Amino acid sequence: MVKKVPMTRFPDAATVSYSRAIEKMITTIGVETLKLFEKHIVPQLTTRQDASFVEDGLLNGFKKMFDSLKDKVNKFFTTTQSERAAWSFVMNINRFNRHNLEQQMKVKGINLVATEPWLKDFITARIRDNVGYIQTIHQDYLERIENVVNDGVKSGASIKQMREQLMAEVDISRNQAQFIAVDQADQY
Repeated sequence: MVKKVPMTRFPDAATVSYSRAIEKMITTIGVETLKLFEKHIVPQLTTRQDASFVEDGLLNGFKKMFDSLKDKVNKFFTTTQSERAAWSFVMNINRFNRHNLEQQMKVKGINLVATEPWLKDFITARIRDNVGYIQTIHQDYLERIENVVNDGVKSGASIKQMREQLMAEVDISRNQAQFIAVDQADQY
């Protein structure tokens, strides 16, 4: 009787795990963004109606918020954390794919070699690439947050509208993390 070769499967668990690791960093920085917005921008916008409103106060609030936010982002999106998430992802994908191939080749009587000389360099390159993708997420996030606050103040948006836009930016970064996880899993 002829054995059927198992189908190639997609590494869903590795993808979800990787996406969640990045999303955890994003959620943490999203919470910090709202705290800093409440601390540095909201008081300035609240006094905007007052006759004593001074534009310098708002500019100082912007500077304090974004300086603090950059510090927080650098704290939560450290190279070590990004490398850890990328390393775990690449190793999970490697194990998954190796197991997948072993099951398929076993049917044909082929025994795969456990290591290949090029594999270490390939894994190192994949980890480096994924760290870069994670870093891109936080760089894009900072830029978008700055634009939301800047544009909101210029257009006279309410505090509620600006808060909602800030939360939407967190969702955009989460979606970006999910896209990267699926895209990178598909690259292997």
